[in-house]
Amino acid sequence: MVSSNLSNNNLNNSNRIINKNRSSYIYFIIYACVIILLGICFWYVYKYFFPNYKKNKVVLLSQKTIIDNDFEMKVKNSDIVLPDINKDDDLGITFGFKIYLENAMENENWGRRFDQLKPIINYSPGVYYHPLENYFEFNVEIRDNVQMTSYQSIKYDNPPLQKWLSIIVVFSSTKILVYVNQELVINKKLKNPPIFKPSSLSIGQLNNNIKGKLSSVIYWGYPLDISEIKKASYDLEY
Repeated sequence: MVSSNLSNNNLNNSNRIINKNRSSYIYFIIYACVIILLGICFWYVYKYFFPNYKKNKVVLLSQKTIIDNDFEMKVKNSDIVLPDINKDDDLGITFGFKIYLENAMENENWGRRFDQLKPIINYSPGVYYHPLENYFEFNVEIRDNVQMTSYQSIKYDNPPLQKWLSIIVVFSSTKILVYVNQELVINKKLKNPPIFKPSSLSIGQLNNNIKGKLSSVIYWGYPLDISEIKKASYDLEY
């Protein structure tokens, strides 16, 4: 009788262990399925909200680079994704870059070029820096009429020196937006429609450069929206 009871107890214990292990296994399967489904949902949401982000993203410079007078980096035209002129509501381009500006007033190597604009992104549209007056200049070619064009320039005055700045410039079909460290600092309407055309692009300019460093330069062949700006800011940091 005692032996029979012990056998029943052992059998019950074994069944409990089996049921417990089975329950744990089922919970694990359910948990894994939930994680997989969430991952799939996240992917489709990302593809829906950011359909063009990766497709039109071109990393022009990825490593930290000290900029001196000998620096100039030319980009192949084939590497540039041009805006689709058939999409008037999405016409434009975006530049993102991370920059460190030295205190120019203490630098003796500027010489007579101290009062000249220094190309950071030498393109149309382009991004420049003026060391003497300490401002960034963003300019874009605009169409005045069928035959005449001109350039519209917008300044961002007194950027902080001797610290890293994450800058994103959006050139759209109607305005220029400039974000510094994710803060919108410029929202300027263009006088006339901009002109986006194939042209050579270079980062920096031989014998006419800033004194500082670049760690990232990224190009998108369309104007990023506010949700993509956050993603771009993260990409510039990491």
